[in-house]
Amino acid sequence: MVVLLLILAAFAVAAIGAVFIREDAGYVLVNVGGYVVETNAIVLVVGVVLLFLLAGLAFRTIRGTVQAPRKVSQALARRKRDKARESFLDGIGKLYEARLQEAEVDLVRRAAHHDHAYLNYLAAAEAADGVAAADRRDHYLQLAIDANPGHEVPVLLKQADLQLAGGRHAEALATLTRLEELEPHHPGVQRRLVSVYEATQEWEALRELLQKVEGSTVLPAPRWDALMLQCQLQMLEAAGKHHALDSLKAAWSSVPKAFRSRAELVRAYARQLAAAGADSEAIAMVDAALKTGWDADLVLLYGDLRAADPVSQLAKVEQWIKRYEEKPELLFVAGRLCLRNRLWGRARSYLESSLDKRSSPDTYFALARLNEETQEPGKAMEFYRRGLELALATDSPTPD
Repeated sequence: MVVLLLILAAFAVAAIGAVFIREDAGYVLVNVGGYVVETNAIVLVVGVVLLFLLAGLAFRTIRGTVQAPRKVSQALARRKRDKARESFLDGIGKLYEARLQEAEVDLVRRAAHHDHAYLNYLAAAEAADGVAAADRRDHYLQLAIDANPGHEVPVLLKQADLQLAGGRHAEALATLTRLEELEPHHPGVQRRLVSVYEATQEWEALRELLQKVEGSTVLPAPRWDALMLQCQLQMLEAAGKHHALDSLKAAWSSVPKAFRSRAELVRAYARQLAAAGADSEAIAMVDAALKTGWDADLVLLYGDLRAADPVSQLAKVEQWIKRYEEKPELLFVAGRLCLRNRLWGRARSYLESSLDKRSSPDTYFALARLNEETQEPGKAMEFYRRGLELALATDSPTPD
């Protein structure tokens, strides 16, 4: 089309030139190899232009003929890539629709022609895992590695995700350990390691990892705080399992200072101290904690502890009553300590005041024991009955 337009343009220019120089068109003689050509200037110019145009046309035709196989090959390759892309998108759509077998077929069928074939194989591995085809899943993961050599991280992350989803925590840990060697500070690897350690209750390993990622974007701050607290609680419990005081104190000394004032940890440590026979140290812990603020659970724990001087223990509770007012937990603990010190009248007053503020099975049973001690079996039975009814109604644990 372009050549035709140029030829027409050449004739148009020649016609216009002929109009302007029709009085004297000039004379041209060309003698080449015994051949003589006589013409005027206009014909010569038009002939030369046509010659160049024909030469260009011939060149384009030859070049097009030579390049035709390559262009056809490129067109076919482009068509294959387009088909591969469509097949990938169809497979992803079916994967999200949980049509797993169809998705697997679409994802694998033209994967070799996709620009990012490893994505096909990763998605196909997920589909195969969803239908419990472990052999095909592992085969696709290997194909993904082969299709993306030198870039194992995304493939191994997908493998770890599939292992975690299937509850194969030991396998997931092995995969993540390998990933950690490749990318020691990869947030995705660290986040998955947190999940593995939490699921397998590897509290010490989890605590070390949490200390490493503190303040990073791996975990939101509330999640990090909750996990760190759980680690400390579980490690304290494990240390006190055999009531070995030395190991318990060592576990407490490993608790970060920022967590030692947390009521949950103070309660757990005090209980473990009491279980190990160190009631005096537990009492000191509770006393120090209650100087900084109110904690009902710590008060109730304090009532379970045995002090060397029970009178001073009762006096401490009565000081807290003045500081924190007549809270039902304080009145209950004061009543129990009066029972322990055989102060029947004061015990009755504290326990009845506690019952007026809050009904609880513990308070009813403490009053029942008081009436047993004061030789009033009828009242004791009535309080036992009320306490048992309340415990059953509220699903509260029945005191020993």
